[in-house]
Amino acid sequence: MVYETKIGRFEYVSEWNARVSELVQGQIAGIGSDRQNCIYLLTRSHPAILILDKDGNLLHAWDDRCFVRPHGIHIIDGHAIFVVDDAAHAAYEFTPDLKLVHVFGTPGTPSDTGCINKDYKTVKESSGPFNYPTNVTSDESGTLYFSDGYGNARIHVFSPDRNLKYSFGSPGNDPGSFNLPHDVFCHENTLYVADRQNNRIQLFDTSGNLLGIWNNLIRPAGICLGPDGYFYVAECSHCTTFDASPSRITIFSSTGQLIDRLDIGCGDEKGTSYHTAHGITVDSEGSIYIGEVGKNYPIGYVGTQKYRRIG
Repeated sequence: MVYETKIGRFEYVSEWNARVSELVQGQIAGIGSDRQNCIYLLTRSHPAILILDKDGNLLHAWDDRCFVRPHGIHIIDGHAIFVVDDAAHAAYEFTPDLKLVHVFGTPGTPSDTGCINKDYKTVKESSGPFNYPTNVTSDESGTLYFSDGYGNARIHVFSPDRNLKYSFGSPGNDPGSFNLPHDVFCHENTLYVADRQNNRIQLFDTSGNLLGIWNNLIRPAGICLGPDGYFYVAECSHCTTFDASPSRITIFSSTGQLIDRLDIGCGDEKGTSYHTAHGITVDSEGSIYIGEVGKNYPIGYVGTQKYRRIG
């Protein structure tokens, strides 16, 4: 199946799922890529981390079973791999050969925000790291930016030597506030925050000053930058249950202009379309990889899809 967009043509790659299904089945909470087009899958099963080539061939599988509920993954190419574990209220830094070198937060101990049962609507006030964090990104200096999300409404900034510098954000729907900051991405000293339950992407400078807002989204869950200079946003449906509800990939210009959407019907039981798009990455060839989650997840379903850029 080939899909036409205003920026090019994308082909669904069925053999990607076929190969990955031999390695893992179930939810793919996080997904990332590096300059060599290695694809990193963060699963909610075992092994927790799979590193594949662009064709779906396994390069490495790893799991020391330290994770409670992995949620996001970030790669600093050739330097580090970060995994954010929301239910552990912590994040972990690994070397490229997957040796643990740093733990962020205190595993098992959430910060005090007043949140009840992981419900973002019950967050009374923002607090320090972490209360069900969601993801992390970095800038060229090695500074880290964590989105702290389900039980908090905050972005936490850590220095390259891994010390907390400052945090910003508060619960709410006003500009600069958050209702579940679900992902964060840094490009040229601008932070792009997927403010999921406010249905928007908010842009900040690295000091936390609001620069702009991209609207017209439905529960943005993940954001990345393609080699073409466009931003790709993975949107969940309004319902988090894995069903026939549509999920889509929205493409923005660097100035926030909505260019097009890869909007595919999701009633296909064979899995030839994505359902609850959660994570997203685009490799150097412009191909899109999606990680999927959701309640009532089908047994045997592979939570990742690939759409090859063909023109």
